[in-house]
Amino acid sequence: MPLGATVKTGCPPLSGPPSLTLPHRKRGEGNARSVLAIALILACAPAEAAGDKALGEYLSAECTSCHQSSGKQVGGIPAIVGHPAEQFVALMNAYRQRQRDNQVMQAIAARLSSEEIAALAAYYESLKPNP
Repeated sequence: MPLGATVKTGCPPLSGPPSLTLPHRKRGEGNARSVLAIALILACAPAEAAGDKALGEYLSAECTSCHQSSGKQVGGIPAIVGHPAEQFVALMNAYRQRQRDNQVMQAIAARLSSEEIAALAAYYESLKPNP
C-alpha cells in the first residue's frame, strides 16, 4: 500500500469527539433492555468477586499451621473452616489495616494481596467443619 493511501473502514473518522446524542426513542422504549443488562451485570458480579478456591487451597498451608483444618477452635486460635467469605475478607482487611490486634495476623494479612485473601475466603467458606 502506498504511503498516504486511505484505508476504508466501517468506523467513523477520528476528526472530532464522538456524538454524545442518543437516537430518538419513544418514552419507555429500551427500558426492558436496560433492566436486563443491569440484571445480567448483577448476576455475574458475585462470580467475578468470588475468590479462586484452588488458589485458596494452595495458600491455606500456612493457615493450617495455626488454625485447625478440622474446624475446631483450639486454645485462643479461632476456627476458620466454614467461615463466611465476606466476614473472612473483612477480618483480614482489619488485620491488614491494623484495626485488629495480633502481630502475627497483621504480618500475614499485610503480605497477602486482595486476590489471595478472596481466594482463601472462598476456600474456607467451601469447607465444612468435622463433627
